[in-house]
Amino acid sequence: MGVSPNRGHSFGEIEANLFTAAGFTGAGIAMGTTAGMLLADLALGVQSKPLADMLAQATPTWLPPQPFLDVGIRIRVARMNASAGPTL
Repeated sequence: MGVSPNRGHSFGEIEANLFTAAGFTGAGIAMGTTAGMLLADLALGVQSKPLADMLAQATPTWLPPQPFLDVGIRIRVARMNASAGPTL
């Protein structure tokens, strides 16, 4: 599972003949399957409205460098754990 700060995903050709479909978060099973099919179309040069729509989606936003990233992750996880309440 992957997620970006803005929930954007990585989809497309990242260099010659190297394609990616990633970052579809926890709801990624259906979206990941669809992205894989559309990625095959992209690699083969097949154009379609769904492929154009996928390429128009938001891309992942920039992540801060270390050590700021680790500090931010620790704070976020601590807040999530605190809001979840006690465990059994």
